[in-house]
Amino acid sequence: MRAIIGAMGAICGVLFFPMIVLGDSLYVKCFRQVALRAQASSDSREIGTLKPGQVATLVGEEGEFYQVTLPSGTKGYVRKAFMTNQAPAETRVEEVEQKLVALEAQTQAQKQELVTLRAQQQELLTLRAKNAQLEAAQKDVETTASRQAELAAQLQARQSTLERDKRLSWFMAGAGVLLSGGVLGWMWGAARSRSRSGRLRM
Repeated sequence: MRAIIGAMGAICGVLFFPMIVLGDSLYVKCFRQVALRAQASSDSREIGTLKPGQVATLVGEEGEFYQVTLPSGTKGYVRKAFMTNQAPAETRVEEVEQKLVALEAQTQAQKQELVTLRAQQQELLTLRAKNAQLEAAQKDVETTASRQAELAAQLQARQSTLERDKRLSWFMAGAGVLLSGGVLGWMWGAARSRSRSGRLRM
């Protein structure tokens, strides 16, 4: 039973009186100044004072005294009864306010980043639309070029046909002229032969 009570007492001590370890920040827990002494003794020479809310870093302990270092670098001893590792309400409020300011700044930065991301997204959408227009225009150009190539091929084929027909026409015309000349020559020769035959009979 005593062991259980002892364990419960230890747990409560840890919960309500947190253990102070080396490196912790210590604060004056009363509303008066506390003497900083050169040695761990109430009779030792006073080398400074700690004001309420002033922070000191724990570097050791000796009996009823903590050995601490001030932000200025001064090292000395203070009574444990006057010190705590719980920050004063004013300090905690300042820390909360600083955290709130940091969170607000972080929120503003995230909002700005979100605005930038939205602008970039809109720019990306615009670029995609322009790219789609360019692709469509390129397809139109390719289609037009293909049609023009087909028309050029058709025109070339038609021109070749016309040239062939022209050559054939010239050939037929020449052949007709030759044939006509031959027929006329034959007819003229036959007429002369008849004329001679008539003269001889007379």
